Amino acid sequence: MVQVQTVIGPCRSGTTLLLNVLGNHSQVKALFQPIKSKWRATGELDYDQVYGTQPSHPFLANLAEDSVVVVKEAIGHRNAEECQMPVFPNDDAVKKDNPLFIFRDPLKTWDSWKRFNFANGNLALFKAAYRHTAAMVKKCKELNSKTAVLTLERLQTYPRAITQKLCERMGLPFEESMLDWKRPFLKNPNLWVHPQEVQDSELVGNHRTIASSSGIHTLMGNQRPHYSAAEASEIQAELMPIYEEMARQAEADFPLAEDTAEKQT
Repeated sequence: MVQVQTVIGPCRSGTTLLLNVLGNHSQVKALFQPIKSKWRATGELDYDQVYGTQPSHPFLANLAEDSVVVVKEAIGHRNAEECQMPVFPNDDAVKKDNPLFIFRDPLKTWDSWKRFNFANGNLALFKAAYRHTAAMVKKCKELNSKTAVLTLERLQTYPRAITQKLCERMGLPFEESMLDWKRPFLKNPNLWVHPQEVQDSELVGNHRTIASSSGIHTLMGNQRPHYSAAEASEIQAELMPIYEEMARQAEADFPLAEDTAEKQT
């Protein structure tokens, strides 16, 4: 049976990075937000292309029974509807999936939204997207014990150890290509991106770092914050508790040995 794993997180939380890590495995087929891309292009939420009994997405045609498909869907950012996007059509789809959520420090996530003027700088929409994603975690964990949570910070701090655990989760052997990318993001034959997204300068601009990077180790760095002191205070009070809970879940879902020596520097 084809294994589907959906990667979900608020926009700018590391969903594309995680998709690229998993999509650089030789046995993985990766799809860049097929549900949201078609929704943007046609106004239709077409779940059958991925979650139907016979997936209609052409990229998934004629897959071997033991294939692994990774689907990335990011929550937000263009309007209120995208910030409340229903990723799964029903409970059965959740039960058949292996949902994988990724969160990032909300201050850093909001800073990235501000830098790219996501939601026209509307903090309320950002908070709605973050909360909506957290609510999905709760529901998915209730429906499917295989649901897991990861944080971008944990992935960046322990890239090899976490990626090895991601492979165990998929039942696949670890491959070095998952950490040291030999193919540019948009040149990976195992990765599908909607043609309109490729033409959209937003994809190139927002994911320029991923597109030009050769691995997780090249993605570290700090930039001057774009948020105000008032926004920081609001996020610290309202969203940081959510992130801290997700970080605790990430430690439980992806435990590391106490003597794990690897650390990204």
